[in-house]
Amino acid sequence: MSIEFKKQKYIFFVLIVFIAITHIFFSKLPNQNLKITFLNVGQGDSILIQTPALQNILIDGGPGQNVLGQLGTTMPYVINAIDLIVLTHPHEDHISGLIEVLKRYDVKKVLFSAPNYKNSLYDEFLKEINQQKISTIIAYSENDFDFGNGIFLDVLYPNKFFGGQNFININNASVVLKLIYGDHKILFTGDAEKESEHEQLMTDYDLSADVLKVGHHGSRTATTLDYLLSVNPKTAVIQVGINNKFQHPHQETLDKFNNLGIQIRRNDLEGRIEVISNQ
Repeated sequence: MSIEFKKQKYIFFVLIVFIAITHIFFSKLPNQNLKITFLNVGQGDSILIQTPALQNILIDGGPGQNVLGQLGTTMPYVINAIDLIVLTHPHEDHISGLIEVLKRYDVKKVLFSAPNYKNSLYDEFLKEINQQKISTIIAYSENDFDFGNGIFLDVLYPNKFFGGQNFININNASVVLKLIYGDHKILFTGDAEKESEHEQLMTDYDLSADVLKVGHHGSRTATTLDYLLSVNPKTAVIQVGINNKFQHPHQETLDKFNNLGIQIRRNDLEGRIEVISNQ
């Protein structure tokens, strides 16, 4: 085999590899749409919001470290930054995966309600934030984020300062967020239960949304009929694990959606769920 032929063969091989890598790279880049991915992390919550400007917002991290694999197949390889992490509340099935995310990604800001709550995962979460000197924001209903391109993320709850407060039920310290992009609205409720829903209904906030991330994994302790009528969603997304020990979602909750003609989407049945919006 001549040297010239070997050279041509090598150049051809390099070209093929370059084309393959380029295809993979551009296929992972978000387009001009807003993309919301309800990550398949098992029995827990984790949601990635990707903006047209390549900003990344992560709401909760689910149990264990399942979120790392989900992020690895959802975010572009060349992007290692997360502009905002939101911890809705410090239960294991929402906080556990965030600790490793804080260690592996360049996190710009963290938003949380900062209740007084004692467990090892929450302690480690706070320690990691302090060690890395990550900017923190204590969630309050006056916190509104403008991500440009007409994309807004508004805190609807807490409607008062929860920092350092004790809770009998920490689920009701959940941060509730509304994502707005043009005419499209998505409501994220963490594990907010009936007490929190009632307080939200007592405000003058507009709770209406096209998509509702169902509170507390579809448990019967959340999603009252009054709350559901106020939100009036077309689609309800339930983040729940296959054959989970809690038997979530509860049939009573599913019946409410079915009776109102609301589409139900579930991670345990579909795996990762994507919602793509444009203006």
